Amino acid sequence: MTLDKTTGLLTSPPQVVSSGLLDPTATADLFARVGTAVQEALARRARSSADGSFTSAKVKETARKILYRETGRRPMIIPVTLEV
Repeated sequence: MTLDKTTGLLTSPPQVVSSGLLDPTATADLFARVGTAVQEALARRARSSADGSFTSAKVKETARKILYRETGRRPMIIPVTLEV
């Protein structure tokens, strides 16, 4: 994810990448939904909160819920954030 350093808002949509979770052809739609949900969750948060740890926690929480609901698995989620 790329975040604006001053506002904490996304400057581009998040990318979701996996290794070994499911067949790559089966995950395209799932990962698109995860990316959209993460984007919406971060847009709903308080604009004054530009804290990186909050952003990381929110990404993990949102992705974890969707991935568990859709796959029944609990993959390791590692948010990578670049502040510009």
